Amino acid sequence: RAPQRENRVTRRNPRLDREHELLHLRAERDRINDARLGNINWFWLSQTDILPGFWATPWRSFEELNHEVCVGATRVIIEAISALTNGAGLLFSEYPPPPSSPMSNNLAGTLDWLHAGRSTFPAYAYNSRGRVVCGGIFSSVAVPQELFAIPIPAIELLFPATLQSQPASQKAQQDVERRLIELMRLDAWLSIVGRTRAIRDGPSAMLVQTPAVVRSVMDLFELDFLDADTSSLEGGAQVNKAVAASLVDNLEENTLVGAEVLYALVATLRAVKVGECVLTGPDTRMLAEILEKDVQVSLV
Repeated sequence: RAPQRENRVTRRNPRLDREHELLHLRAERDRINDARLGNINWFWLSQTDILPGFWATPWRSFEELNHEVCVGATRVIIEAISALTNGAGLLFSEYPPPPSSPMSNNLAGTLDWLHAGRSTFPAYAYNSRGRVVCGGIFSSVAVPQELFAIPIPAIELLFPATLQSQPASQKAQQDVERRLIELMRLDAWLSIVGRTRAIRDGPSAMLVQTPAVVRSVMDLFELDFLDADTSSLEGGAQVNKAVAASLVDNLEENTLVGAEVLYALVATLRAVKVGECVLTGPDTRMLAEILEKDVQVSLV
């Protein structure tokens, strides 16, 4: 009789299996990062300098940037900020404001800053070198004590004034001016509030981590923002409230405390409004193709 073979049972090593899984995930992550190298994303858009002039479409791919996401995100974030501050943190105003009005006086310094060709950027931007606050007067508001113990600047949002018999060129220029001033004053808010102890010395290091938080929010809630835009058009305000509550819960689950949650919301709102500026800018992709294919340009 042939001798019976010994049956050996191969035992799996959970530790080695986990190491192999991690190596596979890292390789996949590196592959995706290589494919996206040079592309624009919300991480970089959240740090964009605000410069005087018209915006233009990016020459690099940014498929996640579209009008519906920006509109939905704006509505949801405004709802979340309003709920978090009990309606005290936001200040809406038309642009251009009526002459000699308080808002006209507040914006005068910012308008001078813009016309002088000066730029702004948020406190958490890479190599921001201590932040920048544009000219102008900023109204202070008292928010719930669990957010900030001291008054902070109001979060100002500008909407276009309804003017009759206005030439298209003048209307376009005023629209760009309105968007730039709004963003410059949001940068001022992020810089002033970024100096408070709650943000500067907070547990989540928001002056370093905010761009990553913004990108995480936009990636995670992209579909929710699309639904929020649609539901708003259909009168579904409750959908926006639910998404806003979910957004705040998500930020808190990621160890952000009250003041840091508000800071992250304003930073995300700022990034979304930068995205809207890019989308409303002139399409320059044809110029990009000319520069890429023109032999003489390549030689230079």
